[in-house]
Amino acid sequence: MGLSFQVFSDDSSTPLLLCRGLLAVAVALATLAASAEDLVTTRPIAPGVEFRTLHRTPGPRQVRVVRIQRDEPLILLETGLARGEVRGVETLSAIVGRENRAAAPVVAAVNGDFFHMAGQTWAGCALGPVVREGELVQTGGGRLCFFVTGDGVPHIGPLEVRVRLVTPAGSLSIQRVNVPPVAGRVTAYTARWGWPVKGGVVLGLSGLPLRTAGRWRGKVLRVVAPGTFGSVVEGRLTVVGPTGAGGLPVGLTPGAEVELVAAVPGLKQPVRTAVGGGPLLLRGGKIVPDERPRAPRHPRTAVGFNRESIVLLTVDGRQPGWSMGVTLAVLADWMRELGCEEALNLDGGGSTTAWVRGEVVNRPSDGSLRAVANALLVRSRAPLGTLGRLIVRPETVATFPGQPVPLRIWLTDENYNPVAVELDRLAADVTESRATVPIRAAIRNGALTLDGGPGRAVVVLRYGGVPKVRARIAVRVVTSCPTIEVDPPLIHLCGGEEVRFRSRGRLDDGVSVVLPAKRLTWMIDGDAAVPLGPGRFRARTPGADATVTVRLGKAAGRARIRVADERLIERFEAGSPARFTTFPATGVVTGGLTMQSGPASEGGRFCRMSFDLGAPGRTRAAYVRLDRKLGTVLRVSFRARLTGTAPAWVRVALVDGNLSRHTFTAASRLANDGKWRSLSVRLPTGMKPPVVWQSVYVVETGQRTCRGVLDVDALRVAAIRDPAS
Repeated sequence: MGLSFQVFSDDSSTPLLLCRGLLAVAVALATLAASAEDLVTTRPIAPGVEFRTLHRTPGPRQVRVVRIQRDEPLILLETGLARGEVRGVETLSAIVGRENRAAAPVVAAVNGDFFHMAGQTWAGCALGPVVREGELVQTGGGRLCFFVTGDGVPHIGPLEVRVRLVTPAGSLSIQRVNVPPVAGRVTAYTARWGWPVKGGVVLGLSGLPLRTAGRWRGKVLRVVAPGTFGSVVEGRLTVVGPTGAGGLPVGLTPGAEVELVAAVPGLKQPVRTAVGGGPLLLRGGKIVPDERPRAPRHPRTAVGFNRESIVLLTVDGRQPGWSMGVTLAVLADWMRELGCEEALNLDGGGSTTAWVRGEVVNRPSDGSLRAVANALLVRSRAPLGTLGRLIVRPETVATFPGQPVPLRIWLTDENYNPVAVELDRLAADVTESRATVPIRAAIRNGALTLDGGPGRAVVVLRYGGVPKVRARIAVRVVTSCPTIEVDPPLIHLCGGEEVRFRSRGRLDDGVSVVLPAKRLTWMIDGDAAVPLGPGRFRARTPGADATVTVRLGKAAGRARIRVADERLIERFEAGSPARFTTFPATGVVTGGLTMQSGPASEGGRFCRMSFDLGAPGRTRAAYVRLDRKLGTVLRVSFRARLTGTAPAWVRVALVDGNLSRHTFTAASRLANDGKWRSLSVRLPTGMKPPVVWQSVYVVETGQRTCRGVLDVDALRVAAIRDPAS
């Protein structure tokens, strides 16, 4: 398989992270294109691989795409698994770091399937099938998935793996592998599961790991008593289910010989790679989702293919001024534009992440990397060679005389593998100069400086005495710029938070210009923030607005700062709607709520929750249930104190305008010393309003007992008022 990584984004207004795996120098700059509608940057990253950025309007929308040429033998598409098991989550960068190999490094990756979120009982367990390097990690209960068979052929559809256990006492169908137990169903667990397993029959099988096709022979090692927990170790398989008709054979004893058989009906090849997803976007080149009125726009991740290539795509969203996201129908249409005949939606929202050659290349909507369950990885087996290529971006530069322009520079071998080099051996020559004053160029520490002009020229970058290691940059030197744009055009802040605006020029023909930072004048009109330096401001006055202006000669660009109102929403006075709930709903967790008067954190009354989280062994939680509708919220905060047997996790649960539940840790282990503490949670950028503050709760997921009293007081929010109000 060969791969092209196309990234649609506007590099002119966003800094990209340092590419540690390559010689990436400084931040990304304006990519100049003939049209201001779609600004494009492209670079190769592996044999047959391209990385492209495109800013799409209207919107704007930023899209990331990976295109894999299926006939390139040096490229593999594989599944990355968080923590190496079903249990738990990791960021995409951490998954790549875990999966990277010197002989076959990961060159690109995107997030994979939907999963049970942190704080839930089976946190990290994907909802669909997972196959990693041929190993059946888990089945998916009939959910759709993207999978690749051993002959390199991609598929989209359900992956029904039929597993059967043959024993002297009878045979049975194993309906599920490494998924949460369901009463009355037979489930098999391998060492990939990660959680303790209750009861079951432990088998020793030769030739594991389990795959989608094959036979494994072995014997019964032991029968675990019902209600007894045990771990599954490498080389073992535990089968759990009811005993009797339709379940585990009666009379199965240690030492009995068994055989396990697995197959996928209709497939002649075993499955090598699989991740779940949904809904279906394209079938036979036709768009499946309907474009519904007021359909939600979100960050999205998708995978698709045609006869020649496989495409991975991400779209940023929930970030006004950067990217608004897309509906499922628009996502399907874009996948069809890219030539896909079949396509599947993967996990999106805050999970949407794209990674290329050592760096995250998009802006996840949470403001940081969300930990996910799995990923699709693009791996290159191209051998490492000597220096053979010089790649520079942007390929076109417009700037003022004397202004250093940071470049992104990669020095690689012929297969685009990074090669360690010395930057000070780079030199710049000017050719084809057409200017009032001849244009001169110099490069230092990865930044290009132009003098002379105004006019145009071509700068040739070269590395030492290696003749073919060269790159051309079309340059334009200007002395004025009619338009200035500011990024972000609108920012919402909480009191005390800081923002740094970035500016760029725009010529009448749409070309983006790097502005001379020392000549820019920054001003602010309004009480919302105070200046800290060029383009930097700190939010000051709750509820206030301000306009930021940057000037260069007669040109000016503007942006707005809005600071959230800080307001008290609950002090647990008489008639408070707070109530006590638990997880699990019955039988395990006990406690209750009372409204207390006396020495509260801020005077008046407060809420007291007594709780006993019960015996260890699974996730248990006790909740102060609030269900308070908040509107557009940036931050929630409260006062809390804990007395009890041990420090506890204190979390908050909120529901967004899409009715999606989000949980956030306010204190990873709140001290049980009875002292009042201020706790707060900054919500992810772009969380759809109206936000509902569902609860404050204590939770325990490990093998510890936890009981005590949690006092909660003075619930506050930092909220953005409706401009129409």
